[in-house]
Amino acid sequence: MRNISISLVVFAITFLLLFIFALVSLIILGGKKTKDTIQLETDSRAKKQSNTNNAMSTHNRIFRSRRNKIILGLCGGLAEYFNIDPALTRIGAVLLALISGGVVILVYLVCGIIIPSEPENA
Repeated sequence: MRNISISLVVFAITFLLLFIFALVSLIILGGKKTKDTIQLETDSRAKKQSNTNNAMSTHNRIFRSRRNKIILGLCGGLAEYFNIDPALTRIGAVLLALISGGVVILVYLVCGIIIPSEPENA
C-alpha cells in the first residue's frame, strides 16, 4: 500500500513538473513566431527539399541535426522538426532525465543509434 502511494506522489510531481515546463515553453515562445511565419518556413523547407534529387524523401522525417549538435544532435533535430528553440528541447531532456532516474538517458542513446543523421544537402 505504501509503495502505491509513493508511486502516485512521484507520478504527480513528474506530471506537475512537465506541465510547468510546457507552460513556461508556451510563454517563452508565445510572441516569437506566428502561425503564418511557421507556415512560410515549412513551405520554404518543403520547396527546398523538393528541389533536391534525393531518392529518399526527407519531408516530415526526424533526423539528428548537424547544425544544432551538442552530443548526438537529437535535441537539435527535434527542435528543427517542431520549429522551436533547441535550448528548450535540451532543458526538457535534462529535466526528464532527472525525473526518470536515468531512463531517458538510455532512450536517448538508443534513439541516437536508430535515428539517422541529417543529409548533407539539407
